[in-house]
Amino acid sequence: MARNPVQFQKGMSLAAFQAEYGGKESCEAALRAQRWPQGFVCPKCQGRKHSYCVRRRLYQCSACRTQTSLKAGTLFHKSKVPLTTWFLAIYLLTQSKNDISALELSRQLGVKYDTAWAIKHKLMAAMQDRNKAYKLKGDVQIDDAYLGGERKGTPGRGAAGKTPFLAAVETRDGKPVYIKLRRVAAFNKEAVKNYAKEALEPGSRVISDGLYCFESLAEAGMTHTAIKRGRASRSALQMGQHLPCQYQGRHHRNLPGHSAAARRPLSCRLRIPLQPPFRSSEHGSGAGEGRCRNRAETL
Repeated sequence: MARNPVQFQKGMSLAAFQAEYGGKESCEAALRAQRWPQGFVCPKCQGRKHSYCVRRRLYQCSACRTQTSLKAGTLFHKSKVPLTTWFLAIYLLTQSKNDISALELSRQLGVKYDTAWAIKHKLMAAMQDRNKAYKLKGDVQIDDAYLGGERKGTPGRGAAGKTPFLAAVETRDGKPVYIKLRRVAAFNKEAVKNYAKEALEPGSRVISDGLYCFESLAEAGMTHTAIKRGRASRSALQMGQHLPCQYQGRHHRNLPGHSAAARRPLSCRLRIPLQPPFRSSEHGSGAGEGRCRNRAETL
């Protein structure tokens, strides 16, 4: 029997990860390359000429005298956790097909549960920030589905104990490329319209079934084609059973990062940005680092 190329895709082994990111210097080099690919840039005046204080590990702009560190304004801002531990957390979170709990992450990293919980949620928040910048475009197929599996009682739409969500898949040459999932309160025109504006590029060619709420796709600026069918198939109504565990374990929670993995390439692992978007005004001009994006989550 032929093997599914997506399921058997080649990932990075733990040995390869340790060889590439096992030391502090290699992690700092990777972060520096991600943050300043063309060399140091002052977060305040965008100047490039600078000096470096080895003892305090701070960069100082020669023009405006602003001091900043390599970690300022990034995921690792003011974190006492070593970069090697952060990088290992990124590896474990992105390479695990069935998600990894904060408790298991704490065991793997050798840190307290609270620290592992904060690390995981900051990483997931960064994934969510990155995903917001991307929208599905071109040929898109959208459908309504429920999470919860088969249960006794009324089947289909309106079944008790089910979580409704919308699933949109971008396709190229008839093959799926990206997917975006969104939990909704109900299948109505307003929910579909809001979802389309946030997840789809205007002008996308969207195909759906004949459910009435999908008529609002045209109002959202999409080229909509409805294919009316009979009763939905069993597999379509129970699509949620086949979602990876990281989706199924999050659907009932509203924390910021829990939908972060809902838009991902179907043919590759997630890549977490080391530096989420931030405004230069968030950085201080004194001798310390810039202001933390979320002081409540500072480790």
